[in-house]
Amino acid sequence: MVDRDDLRGARRRLPIVFVPMFADQRTNAQLISVAGAGVVVDVGSKSEPGFRAIAGMDVPRIRAAVTEVLAKSSYHSRPSYC
Repeated sequence: MVDRDDLRGARRRLPIVFVPMFADQRTNAQLISVAGAGVVVDVGSKSEPGFRAIAGMDVPRIRAAVTEVLAKSSYHSRPSYC
């Protein structure tokens, strides 16, 4: 089940750039991606068991994902997900 906080943007039909860091976020990110509500950016390496940290090399990929969801109208025209 996708977390309520993860769906706030989807309910408002806002595109989502999901950067999963820990716990069930990776699963939630995939559900958002499959629904066409946004993109997933996998980041860095594990800083602690089960946790990920954003590294400097991740910044260009995150920037590209933000640019993508803002530029593609398909992310804005999706029906409500909830």
